[in-house]
Amino acid sequence: MSNVPEVTGARSSRQKTRKTSKWSSTWIYLLALLLGWCVITWYFSFSVHKSSTSNRNGNEFSNVVVPPRKTPTNVDLQQRKESGSLSSGDQHFLISYLTMTGQFQQEEQSSSDAQKAQEIFSKEMRRVQAWLLQTQKSPFLPLTAYLESPLPPYNDTQVPRLLSTHRLANKPQDLIQREYTTDTPQSCLDLPNAFPVMKPPTDKEEAETQNSKNDCPIHGDPFLPWIHDAFVSQSGTVVEIVAHNQRRCHTNPKQYFHRLQHLEPQVTIMQSVPVIREKATGNGAYRYRLASLQEAAANTDAVTETRFICHFHTQVLANNQEGDTLQRIPLGETLSVFPYNYEHANDRKRNSKPMLTRATSTSDDKTALHNEQVWNSLLHFQCPIPAHLQSLLLLQDNKSGIYVDVVPIRTYPRTEREGYFDRKARNMSIGSGSNMLFDPVLEWGIGNNSNQKHWLPTVEQSGRWANIPLCRIPATPESQQQGDKKDIQERDRQDRPNTDISSSDKKKHFLSACVWASATFTTRGSSDPDTSTSLRLIEWLTYQFEIAQFDHVYIYDNSPTDGATTLESVTRLFPSHQVTRIPWKHPVCNNKPPGSNNPGERSSQYAAEASCRIRYGPMTQWLAVLDTDEYLIPQQQKSHDKISLRQWLEQASIEHGDTKIWSFYQTRAIPNIRLMDAVASANHPQFQWKKRDNTTFLETYNCDRLQFPKPGWAWRAQKQIFQPSFVLMHFVHYSIVTRRLLEAPNEWSGLYKDRPPNERRVDERNQAFLLHAKTTSPKATEYWKKQCPVVTVDDTKPDRKGKDKKSNDCPVGIPYPPGAKEGATDAGGREYNCYPHEVVSEVVVPRLKELLPPLLQRYREIIKY
Repeated sequence: MSNVPEVTGARSSRQKTRKTSKWSSTWIYLLALLLGWCVITWYFSFSVHKSSTSNRNGNEFSNVVVPPRKTPTNVDLQQRKESGSLSSGDQHFLISYLTMTGQFQQEEQSSSDAQKAQEIFSKEMRRVQAWLLQTQKSPFLPLTAYLESPLPPYNDTQVPRLLSTHRLANKPQDLIQREYTTDTPQSCLDLPNAFPVMKPPTDKEEAETQNSKNDCPIHGDPFLPWIHDAFVSQSGTVVEIVAHNQRRCHTNPKQYFHRLQHLEPQVTIMQSVPVIREKATGNGAYRYRLASLQEAAANTDAVTETRFICHFHTQVLANNQEGDTLQRIPLGETLSVFPYNYEHANDRKRNSKPMLTRATSTSDDKTALHNEQVWNSLLHFQCPIPAHLQSLLLLQDNKSGIYVDVVPIRTYPRTEREGYFDRKARNMSIGSGSNMLFDPVLEWGIGNNSNQKHWLPTVEQSGRWANIPLCRIPATPESQQQGDKKDIQERDRQDRPNTDISSSDKKKHFLSACVWASATFTTRGSSDPDTSTSLRLIEWLTYQFEIAQFDHVYIYDNSPTDGATTLESVTRLFPSHQVTRIPWKHPVCNNKPPGSNNPGERSSQYAAEASCRIRYGPMTQWLAVLDTDEYLIPQQQKSHDKISLRQWLEQASIEHGDTKIWSFYQTRAIPNIRLMDAVASANHPQFQWKKRDNTTFLETYNCDRLQFPKPGWAWRAQKQIFQPSFVLMHFVHYSIVTRRLLEAPNEWSGLYKDRPPNERRVDERNQAFLLHAKTTSPKATEYWKKQCPVVTVDDTKPDRKGKDKKSNDCPVGIPYPPGAKEGATDAGGREYNCYPHEVVSEVVVPRLKELLPPLLQRYREIIKY
């Protein structure tokens, strides 16, 4: 026992020695960490200073913007004073913090550093925006396109087909720079109109002559997406980018063969590629290379299906001997993702053609150019926002200090129907033979050793869209009152298609609508303008809110931007929590009729619909895409206090909980001649006929040629109410890609319809119907008495549908009275040719006539002044 104290004492001595050694190691570690931080901070401050001097010597990927010097005015000085000032220490800390988290792709260093950086960043962004407003008349950097020369002609005898050395030799100064300052936005509300979406030229020669500084850059570099809108998602995690496939604008190969060849990359950028990201030696930056699906799937720092590099950056205001300059700070890079794979969707459309089908210059086959494949008309992709930037976005309201550059990854297009996407991850069969599938080794020259890697050029070497602001979706006054950072982060996290669609109770709205409209427009193939939209919209919105009970309507105003009247005078009549107006200047690229030898492509409408669905879809459980002459009317509504469209939909959702899409078949109504007045025609002796001033549009056009149920062919012009969380792509009349593609990737999908019970036709007799009150122009009614002649037994010759052909040609409606039989005539001997709806005449129209007078009076006062 005498030895026990001795042993215990020895152990205690050893413990003290270990404790002292542990503390010494800790202090040495902390000292080394502090020294490392100082070295890194000095290195980056030196690098930034070095870049700020070297970039003034002509580097295209400039970190510094030096505007023309000018003497500041009192207003300029006041703006600078109001924007605040930063100490050199604060700015140095901000630059170091952003550089560390951005260039090295690291998470936030600490909560205290992050909070301090956010506070300084907010002040610095106000300073930068005030400086930009003073020097460039806009708080945003100018949207810029860098155009890259085309890839070499495809050579199927060369192995590999695409050499990485070709593009790695690019020099930044060889890129053609296009800066777009004409429509530079003043706030995020103006951002869609900042994109240069001019009408495309009609052929290659015209593209070359029109590719001026202010022209759409797609003609000069067709790998750039034809962007119509870009915005930060509701959750703040991704940048949503909506573009149109410009190759679809003109598809007749006899007229546009060269243009169709030139724009093949517009299809290429819809085809995904596997990409691996690797750190470059020394500076912490990243390099990217093409890979096979197998290699990318096994790599944790790879994306198997991408097409764009997303480069994020910001600016700080620096001062040197030349005056104030903007200093570029890289904030990180990500690889784009698609909401679904476009080649997979195309492959699952039974009997569809490849996404890219070439035709000869003598071909008459319009379908050879996939014109009927409307699911290839739009490009939607996402740029994931690095985690350390998402908190900074919450500091921005209606202006942005963070930007993204979108860099397309350039390859030759795939012309195989099977495409090249990750079938293994989808548990899909590979195909009937390996010769049917794309071979990345043959095409890109990739292999297992370092000499067989297809490296991509750096961002500054690449053609790209630059300076796209990261704009959050502007909040409505209602949400601004209740929205703090936590609310914004948590609300409606449904940006990716794999979110839970059952959480409808989290939606802000139950039923919303999207509308693409213009104060003045012409129909397909017509030269006569229609100016009735404003009055129509007042009536239509009144019906939607007061009778149908929609929660919100989003109006994409496509009115001309040349000073003509817009729809703002109408939207001002309704509260902002019900109506959101989005200025949308983008023109239609081809407004010809569908059956012409160069079928129309209403690019502006298609992109507006996609923008609305992606922007505002996460806020609502149900969404309708309608025109201002389309009314969805429930049959059960027999009195003022009975079922509205909303109530019908609520009940239908309970009875058919598995239905995600409700389809309303459509036929065009005609105007009731008894509710029209004759007006003198300046050029013709015949009178023209138009709607009476004291009647509503709905009352005048309450006359359908056909009784219910509508014929099967009426599905072609159907309209739908659908769940935007389920529909991944909607095209005017059809839900053409849905979540079913993700849930059952091997399943064949309909060309224009989803499988039941996901999609269900509305029963017009017992549920609801669509009344299409499209305007019949007065010019079309000049000879209605000849077109609607008195019917005799001898001249009544039924057509193949069993109807009197002369009656079908009649442009106006002669409504059947109650109890009249088929083929009956009025007192003048003219055959009745349309059927009025009782619920419209007895319930809806009287209610509209009560509600409209004060709104119309206010509207006249607004336009008067």
